[in-house]
Amino acid sequence: MELSGLRSMQGSGEQMVTRKTWKEFRECGLLWWINMLLHTFGWSVVINVEDNGDITEVYPACVKFRGSMKRIIPMDILKFLNT
Repeated sequence: MELSGLRSMQGSGEQMVTRKTWKEFRECGLLWWINMLLHTFGWSVVINVEDNGDITEVYPACVKFRGSMKRIIPMDILKFLNT
């Protein structure tokens, strides 16, 4: 459904869509979650992060690797579940 359709569903002024930043998406663990799913099909969402933490670019990419390193999965699951 397009955003204009969501706006018309607001009714009593309740906001139906809250825009978030790529930084928030990454920090809450959703980038990891989405990339776990996308890696199954050979795709990934790539985020370029500068040394100061600024995100300068986000783009979809075809990748030759699948999944992620086992040692980081439990930590990422906890971050995702605690949001």
